[in-house]
Amino acid sequence: MCMNVMYNSINSEINSLLILFYLYKGNLMENSHRFFENKKCKYFPCHKGLKDFNCLFCYCPMYSREKCPGNPKYLVVNGKEIKVCNDCTFPHNPDSYDKIIQILSSEKE
Repeated sequence: MCMNVMYNSINSEINSLLILFYLYKGNLMENSHRFFENKKCKYFPCHKGLKDFNCLFCYCPMYSREKCPGNPKYLVVNGKEIKVCNDCTFPHNPDSYDKIIQILSSEKE
C-alpha cells in the first residue's frame, strides 16, 4: 500500500512537470523554414528588444532595396549616402517573414 501511494505521488509530480514544460515550450518559437534562432552565434543578439529573435535573415535581403519596411538611417560618407540598419529589427521579427517573402517575390521595389 505504501509503495502505491509513493508511486501515485511521483506520477502526479511528473505530470505536473510535463504540463509546465508543455506550457513553457508552447511559448517558444521553434526552428523551421520560417524561423531560426542561433543563440550560439558570437553576435547574438545583434539587435536588442525582441523576445523571439529570427536569425533566418541574418543579413537583410532588403538592404540593397531603395525602399524597405524597416527603419534604416542614412549617413553621408565622402559624399555617398550609406544605409545604416543598426537599429532596425524588422528582418529579425518572426512576424515579418510573410512581408519579406512578399517583397522578395514581387517584381516591384
